[in-house]
Amino acid sequence: MSIFDGLMVVLQVQNIFLLIAGVVAGIVVGAIPGLTATLAISLLLPITFGMPAITALNMLIGIYIGG
Repeated sequence: MSIFDGLMVVLQVQNIFLLIAGVVAGIVVGAIPGLTATLAISLLLPITFGMPAITALNMLIGIYIGG
C-alpha cells in the first residue's frame, strides 16, 4: 500500500504543475549553447528552498529531464 500512497502524493496537481514547469525551464536552459542540465539545476536550485521536499525534487527532476 505504501507505493500507492507515494503515487498519490506525486500525482497531486501542484506537483504535476511544477514538474511541467521544471521540464520547460530545463528545455529553455538546455537550448542555450554551452549550458547543460547540471548547470540548469545549480542555477534554479534556490527556487526550491521554500518548497516541500517532494515538490522540490519533482521540479529538479523535471529540470534535469528537460535539459
